[in-house]
Amino acid sequence: MNDRILYIYTQGASVKNLASSQGDTAVLYAVWKTPAEELQKPYLAELEEIFNSYSSSNYTAEDWDLISNVYYVTEMLVRDEIDPDNMSFYCESAAEEMAVVMTKTERIEEIVEKWNIKHNDVIQNINNGVLNEDNCETEYNNAESALNEMTVKELEQYSTLLNVEDLERIAEDALQEINVHYEDITAYATAAMWVSGLNGSANKPLSEVRADSFELYQTLNAQYNQLSEKEQQQIDVDLTERFGQRLSLVTQKK
Repeated sequence: MNDRILYIYTQGASVKNLASSQGDTAVLYAVWKTPAEELQKPYLAELEEIFNSYSSSNYTAEDWDLISNVYYVTEMLVRDEIDPDNMSFYCESAAEEMAVVMTKTERIEEIVEKWNIKHNDVIQNINNGVLNEDNCETEYNNAESALNEMTVKELEQYSTLLNVEDLERIAEDALQEINVHYEDITAYATAAMWVSGLNGSANKPLSEVRADSFELYQTLNAQYNQLSEKEQQQIDVDLTERFGQRLSLVTQKK
């Protein structure tokens, strides 16, 4: 059996002495290879389809730039590749990277959620009648903190966006959602201020309630009556009952 040697010649190559002896037969085989462009077509089409599934209207300019950048970088990688496995990997990676880019809705939710977490105590206590003389100062400060952060500028701190214009627009949208708490938190702060102004008047021992305190209790009562129903609902019922007892007593003594 004769040993055979395989030679590979590229297209257009100039060759001679194909046979070892005069008159021998040299067998040539044409080997066809799919051009890289043809191999790339389905992956470029897949990448295009992935990119077209997203709409710029759903993203901030900053986040749309991220998605676009993933598309263009991946397109270059595919066009420079000849291995289909690698092309497939590039497309899968691009799909994953695009999927994690936050939409406008998610950007708004990011701010709202972080604000809610920070001020959760106030939100949970609203309309539950928890205000008393022990917690009123703390609760007032918490309410004021929440109200002070209900501005576009303050809400921007809760976003990871860097583009100034995008950040402002998203914070404005987030503020619209957060503003649903404004009325309740304002009522909560107002009620806490009234409770703080009692200065122990509702807890004073009945034996120490004297006629000379009449004007003080009358003033506090007038202030209470000026509170709205929502504001009064924020106050512990036991506290208002204790205050009412002392108001009646001082009135009798007067």
